[in-house]
Amino acid sequence: MKRQIKLLFFLLVAGCFSCAHGEEEKSRGWTLLMVGLHSDFQLPSLKAADQINVYGLRLSLLGSKCHNFAGLDMGFGANAIDGQGYGAQLGLGNGAKSFTGIQLGLIGNGSHNLSGVQLGLLINQSTTMKGLQLGFINHSDQTTGIQAGFYNWGRSDGFLLQIGFINNARPGDLTIQLGIFNTIVRGGGIMGGSKYNSSRPLLNIDF
Repeated sequence: MKRQIKLLFFLLVAGCFSCAHGEEEKSRGWTLLMVGLHSDFQLPSLKAADQINVYGLRLSLLGSKCHNFAGLDMGFGANAIDGQGYGAQLGLGNGAKSFTGIQLGLIGNGSHNLSGVQLGLLINQSTTMKGLQLGFINHSDQTTGIQAGFYNWGRSDGFLLQIGFINNARPGDLTIQLGIFNTIVRGGGIMGGSKYNSSRPLLNIDF
């Protein structure tokens, strides 16, 4: 009975996801499970990976690849999503064109558009981020949320809180920096090399 309920749940997720993406998704296949040793040796195969969506579970040893994804993505290598991802990614490194959920990477995480959380031991990178980045280095071009680490770089798109040893941000909306070196980069170098930059230790606020 429990297996039937789980299967029904995944089918509903797949159906909703497919409808949300219109005609383009109708041409793609999908699977509840993807397994493999590497993106060159996985089931479904790499040849079909860019044309298949995974709604459920993906397990890989050194990494894997698919188009869209919804569910739990686990691997000891690099987990790649060419399209949109929803759920959780756990691996050495995680990447997606667009991701909603949590990315937990031993080395780091990358996403063009992120809504959620990036936890990376070394680096977290996104073009647009809404949520939390927690790692040694955090980078986001358009940020709504919190960056916490040794070095943070961002631009506030609504609200940005940076907590770290070195905080750098481009002028935008409300920005609060808590750290040893805090700089709003209006021009010149990132460490306050221009008279147009705003540098204050401990606490820096810009809006």
